[in-house]
Parts: sequence; structure tokens; C-alpha cells
Amino acid sequence: TIRTTTIMVSLLSSKTSLWAILLPLYVGFRMYWVNRLPIMDCDEVYNYWEPLHYMQYKVGFQTWEYAPQYALRTYVYLLPLHTLQKYILLPLLENFNGGMTQLLVDYDIISTKLQSFVWMRAIIAGCTGLSEVLFVRALSYRVPFKYALTQKATNPSPLISSSTSFFVALIMLFSTGMCHASGALLPSSTVMTMWLWAATAYVYQY
Repeated sequence: TIRTTTIMVSLLSSKTSLWAILLPLYVGFRMYWVNRLPIMDCDEVYNYWEPLHYMQYKVGFQTWEYAPQYALRTYVYLLPLHTLQKYILLPLLENFNGGMTQLLVDYDIISTKLQSFVWMRAIIAGCTGLSEVLFVRALSYRVPFKYALTQKATNPSPLISSSTSFFVALIMLFSTGMCHASGALLPSSTVMTMWLWAATAYVYQY
């Protein structure tokens, strides 16, 4: 939306190069590690990756939740990712070699299908990383980032200490839970990312 784009531009703009440096480092960290960590939840594999595989390739394992007689889960959640994969990601991968993809994994890429899986996880993790950076940027908007380790700043909000943005960034970046959740294809991870966007807008008072 226009408001979301405005928030992104406003939060990432700065007189210093701090955020121009932090953003690619933070997002790159998330994208680098997501395919080097195991998938922790079997539901992610069988209730989301398998249905997404079926939507794209018409082959996939069907769990009982998706069976017509029960119909407890819907494909609507996967439609945006399926659209991204089918109309943008796969056409791009078919025209480029796997050199860039190889940077994201420690094993040989043997097919376009595997490339697609690797990049889908990386994109999800990258979006989460972006939302984290914007959230921390919003906190530092309330308390300037350069005063993160001192108490010299005049705090414009009594609810946010001058060290909050600095330590929030460190905690989220190196948190085991955030590392695993950032690239997970699960509704809970999607809600986490959306919450970060909402909290960013609230703290920034949009």
C-alpha cells in the first residue's frame, strides 16, 4: 500500500549511512542462515511446503487436513507465494545459472526446483529481516541510535529507554527463535512479521 511504502522510505532515510549499512547486513544474515538451519516443524513440511509443491507441480503429499472430506486447511494462505513462485521466481531462475543460489547453501544445487525452494525460504527470511530493521529503526526514531549505549539523549518517550533500540537489534539478530522463525513457512511466522510491521507503524505514530 501507499502508506506501507511511505513508512519504509521514511524509516530507512537517514542523514547517516548507518541504516544503509545495517539493512543489507541484517537481511543478508537472515538469508544466509535460513537454508543452513533445519526445518523444525513437521507441519511446515507437510501442511505448507507440500501443498505449495502440489500447486506448482501438481504432485505432492496430501495430509488429512487438506482432504476434501475434512477441509480443515485452505490453500488461500499459499496463493501469494504460489503466484510469486510461478510468475516471477521460476522464470528468473530458468534464465540464470545457480551461482547466486549456491551462496545460500552448502550443497550442490541440482535442479531449478531445488533452487526455487532455497530462494523461497530466503525471500521469506529476507522479508522478516526487513521488518525487524524497520521496527528497530522506529524505536531509534524515538531514541536516536547513536545514544544507544549512553543516557545523554533527551528521551521523547518515557516508555522507551535510550538503550532499547540497540539491544532489541542485538537480541533479535542472534535469537535462536528468530533465526528459525524468520524463514519458516508457517502462519505463526507470518503473523510475527505482520506484528513487527504494525508495531513499527504504532511506534512511528503513523
